[in-house]
Amino acid sequence: MTTKWKVWMGLGISCLLVAATAGCGTSTAGDVAGATAVPGPSGPQGPQGLQGLMGPDGQLRIYGDGSAGALTISGVPSKWLHSDVVQDHNLQFTDVTIEAGATLVVPSGTVIRCTGTFTNHGTVKVAPLSGSGGGGYYDTGVTYSYSPPSPAINGEIAGGGEYSVFGESLGGGRGGNGVNQGEAAGILLPGLIGGGGGAGSVTATGGHGGGTLVILAQGGIVNSANATLMADGDHAFSSNTNGGGGGGAGGVIVLASPLSIANSGVIQALGGNGGASNSHDGPGGGGGGGIVHLVCPSIQTGTISVAGGLPGTGGAAGSVNSANRAGGGGGGSCGGGGGIGGAVTITGDPVQGLAGSIGDLVHTNADPTSLF
Repeated sequence: MTTKWKVWMGLGISCLLVAATAGCGTSTAGDVAGATAVPGPSGPQGPQGLQGLMGPDGQLRIYGDGSAGALTISGVPSKWLHSDVVQDHNLQFTDVTIEAGATLVVPSGTVIRCTGTFTNHGTVKVAPLSGSGGGGYYDTGVTYSYSPPSPAINGEIAGGGEYSVFGESLGGGRGGNGVNQGEAAGILLPGLIGGGGGAGSVTATGGHGGGTLVILAQGGIVNSANATLMADGDHAFSSNTNGGGGGGAGGVIVLASPLSIANSGVIQALGGNGGASNSHDGPGGGGGGGIVHLVCPSIQTGTISVAGGLPGTGGAAGSVNSANRAGGGGGGSCGGGGGIGGAVTITGDPVQGLAGSIGDLVHTNADPTSLF
């Protein structure tokens, strides 16, 4: 090959390389974006997972979990719930049975829960709230002061009678006002305070107000023939034979079951009686009747009493003969109002006060499960 040919070939190759290089430039001005990808079809539905365990019905917990087992009360003497029967205060039973002739005493504020039935063939007594009676007038060493009674479930307080050391005519104390049916129907878990205490006087303290009890039984509630369920107020107490303190009002009983309530015996929440007059005091007023509330779709009422207490009796004319004297104390209230205490005239004649008025019996014909 001649030198002339070699030179020409070299120039040609150089031109090809230059042309190739110019065709592979890095400019993107002429690039076109590709189309957006289309999602593929969804895959088939996977198999359903296993059904989880059913949780407890929270509403049914109002009847407790039965962790205290079955409770049977038998024999005498009376059994006190929180001393003779249970020590750990767990009142969540399966079934509760009070046998004939047996008495179960429960403190005010008790709530008994049963996953089964509550059956009473004997006596269930709600103890009055301790310290709820009025102390009345007491000697401070200088003069007489007054200790009022405890309030009722609605906050009402019975009043003491007028007091004097000059032998004047004196009015009796006012009784507390009770609650009406609509208010009583709203009381489901009353707590410690039920009936108000009666007002005291010079020689007497007023009666303690009745306590409260709630029974919630999923399997039904039975108060059989000859059985008694009671939350009564106390009569006035006296340190001098009689004494004109007011009676304590009856307490509160709430019975609830989604199945049935069958009462063939007696259920009562009675007001206590006022104290009779003596040489220092006019007669006391009677305590108001309590509240019994039955919540159930099927109710056999039977005998239920929420009567008020009687007023104290008055002595003979001129028998309130001490200059240091007072009118009778008023009765405590709950469902019913307390009676007014008896007055004393200027000549010492006692005037009888008033009885406590009847309390409230309430039926709520419904399943209680969603109400508590």
